[in-house]
Amino acid sequence: MRRGLFMVLLMVSLSGAQADDGIYKSVYFNYLQPGIAKGHYVERVRTYFNDWDRNKDGFITDADGKYNGTGNSPFDPAPLTDGKVTWGPVEALASRYFGLIDKDRDGTVSKSELDDYEEAQLAPEIDPRWRIREVECPLPKPNPKAQVFLLSAVELNAVASVQMLDTPISAGLITIAPGERPLYILLATYEPVIWTFKGATSRVQQVVIVSLVTGDDPSDRKVSLPLGGAIGLKKTQVTFFGTENCIKYFTKAPSRESMTEARVIENKIGRHPDVVAAEYKVTGFALPEGRVVGLGLDGRSGSWSNLRTEVGLFNPGGVVPMDPKTIISSQPVQAVTVLPGVLGLRQLVERGKLIPQPGLHTYRVTGEIQLPAGLYGALGSTFIVPKGVPTPKGDPGHSCIMSEDGKWLAGPC
Repeated sequence: MRRGLFMVLLMVSLSGAQADDGIYKSVYFNYLQPGIAKGHYVERVRTYFNDWDRNKDGFITDADGKYNGTGNSPFDPAPLTDGKVTWGPVEALASRYFGLIDKDRDGTVSKSELDDYEEAQLAPEIDPRWRIREVECPLPKPNPKAQVFLLSAVELNAVASVQMLDTPISAGLITIAPGERPLYILLATYEPVIWTFKGATSRVQQVVIVSLVTGDDPSDRKVSLPLGGAIGLKKTQVTFFGTENCIKYFTKAPSRESMTEARVIENKIGRHPDVVAAEYKVTGFALPEGRVVGLGLDGRSGSWSNLRTEVGLFNPGGVVPMDPKTIISSQPVQAVTVLPGVLGLRQLVERGKLIPQPGLHTYRVTGEIQLPAGLYGALGSTFIVPKGVPTPKGDPGHSCIMSEDGKWLAGPC
């Protein structure tokens, strides 16, 4: 997301022409994507127009059954002629719309042009009270020459091979290209994350790590620090804060939430972030361009009949081996013998400690085991314990532990 005079000019140019058109988040906007050329864009709109022209008479009317109760078509605000929407006005509107966003007139729409346009449209809608929300976390001041990044996600694709306070920790990757400017990086996530920094790490002035998951005692600032950590940096380069009265995570940029948090940061440190990037689930980020590094899922499984498939669903990035001694952390780090969630279930099955049973998420326990951490929500399971076998240790989460004759032993059965 770029700032400055370009953004101001864009907002001015769009405020009159586009606000009255009412086509933001319409079919015209939805068919745009980074890198699309004008000809391809108009062709996609034409294909959609033809799909709505059910009787193929060259225009759209009530007879096509596609108007809503107010008489509007998906191609509003194209003018009606005798109650009909024809392709000519739709094509002209699409072309003009494309031209407004393609500010450098190179015939394609870039991601930065789309982001600038969307930010210009969202700006008037943001509640003014959000813009000046105060944060209590004492964010360090960036170097005047530093490039400021605000990066956010909910989940990470990979899992760390360590835990904090018996809590699963995700693993993220930050790659840094060579350059002259120092980097000031704010990382806000829902999940606790240990970030591995690679590349030109000497450029990092400061990293601020924020997560929703903190220690057990909010009244103790040390204990209430977020679970998280960093590898590849010096201790002086890393600061930790919880999300309570600090930076809040978000899932998309630009969005109302990302713009709100950017303004909160600007109010706190005296500078608007130079780059804002986010996605719901990421592998990491590449700097200084701020590119989201993702990892797609190849398939989905409706049950846990194939644990290898489920591992690909929940943790497609796999496990990142980590040495606790190399981690700068907010809380004590423990190595684990049983990985969290479905990864741990797979380990126990492969070790012969669990035997899958008929029924969804059901296992027979064959010996003493430590339950994987994080068996909540969709990961909740049923563990059947035969006579003479110890009750599994650890937090069952949303799992049920019962004896072979059906008696409750632990968990929400």
